[in-house]
Amino acid sequence: MIKKFFLILLILSIGKLSYAENWSNDKKYPTNINAAEQYIFDKHRQIEKKINKDFDYPLLQGIWYGQYLGWVGIYEEEYQSGVYKMFLIKAPKGYGYSKIPGFEPETFFATNKDHEGTLEGTLRKVGEREYDVKSKIWYSQNDGSYKYVNSTGKIEILSDGHFKWTNPKLKGDNKESTFIKLGYWLKSKLIDIDSSNKNYTDYEIETSTGVFVYFDTKVKNHNLFGKSVYDKFWHFDYKTGDVSTGQIIREIDGSSRGSIKNVYCVNKGSGNGLPNRLYYSSTIPGELTVKKIIKNKCDPQKITYSTYMHYINRQYYWAGGISLSLIVIFFFLKIQRSQELAAHNKNNKNKFETYSEFKEYKKKIEDKESLKQAAKEEKERKAEEAKLAREAKAEEIKIKAEERRLEREEKRNKKTQFEEPEDDYDENLMGKVKRLKKLYTSGTLSKAEFEKAKNKLLK
Repeated sequence: MIKKFFLILLILSIGKLSYAENWSNDKKYPTNINAAEQYIFDKHRQIEKKINKDFDYPLLQGIWYGQYLGWVGIYEEEYQSGVYKMFLIKAPKGYGYSKIPGFEPETFFATNKDHEGTLEGTLRKVGEREYDVKSKIWYSQNDGSYKYVNSTGKIEILSDGHFKWTNPKLKGDNKESTFIKLGYWLKSKLIDIDSSNKNYTDYEIETSTGVFVYFDTKVKNHNLFGKSVYDKFWHFDYKTGDVSTGQIIREIDGSSRGSIKNVYCVNKGSGNGLPNRLYYSSTIPGELTVKKIIKNKCDPQKITYSTYMHYINRQYYWAGGISLSLIVIFFFLKIQRSQELAAHNKNNKNKFETYSEFKEYKKKIEDKESLKQAAKEEKERKAEEAKLAREAKAEEIKIKAEERRLEREEKRNKKTQFEEPEDDYDENLMGKVKRLKKLYTSGTLSKAEFEKAKNKLLK
């Protein structure tokens, strides 16, 4: 019986020692991102020197973030061993609720802060993209101490940039947690959001539906909700590839009342709208929900908060552009007038101090020239009228003279007609008959027409 007791005790002790190798509460690890990256790099270099060979980071190695645990560092212990250590770098700042009472990071994540710099767990590769995780779960006690429980979970690599950690011993939403990798892609997106060298650990990031970054958080009074939290956000959906950005407002008492305005670019095949179209959406209590296409082409990877602001402020851009154009025109005219005044004063005896004086002088000159031009045009008009009148009179005289000539000629013709000799008449008659015969012979006149015309002459 005693032997069995010691055997059971030995087995339990071995189990505890085994778990003790997987996690630790010793604060020996770095607690900021830069130091953690350097620590992992140094570990990697040690392995390279040991095997005398350079090699790339394994996929799992690096800095990762989960909204419930925080920022963690993961590194492989030995070359291609498939065994990794995971340590907690920094507790989360929050995931969109830091200004809501009860979710203040100083208290809500106080236990996470107490474990910064400690070994969180050990990961062992069991499949192409699967790892077993032996880690710790802590429970705060009334005296300020912690109770620890060993935990076994599983990590599933979903892509090069995110994995899912399932821990059956945890409760509620914490049972499954998505982690995102702090690689080049995420760093560039965070820099797009805030280029002021802000620490990555100062961002509020939610990872349950992808990468949902809250920033520029403020508490202000809202005309509908009263005291409210205003957040700008940028969201990348891992499942669909859609990207959205805009502003979300929530009542500070944590109720569901709030509003959201955003633009979102639909990725090809996501099913949330026409592919590669940019939409605007607005949901405000008491108002109709708005959803419309605002651009026929967009690239999800190029959508930033500026995309949203450009659309919201588009009317101000037009007004600003018009105002700027008017200002440019004003100064251009001012400079042009100054140059014109300076050129006049340089080349003329009469000088002017202001453009208004010069303008008045120019107007007088222009009025004088205008009167001279009007007088000249009037003189030319009268001269043209006189010329036309003379030409008309001359034409009238010419016409009357021609009429008189025609009258005289007509009188002569009539007199000659009455005095024509009989012989001349006979010759004229015979000539006419001959001409009729020629017309008949040529076929111009028919026989009947010829006879009729001849008889008419002979009467």
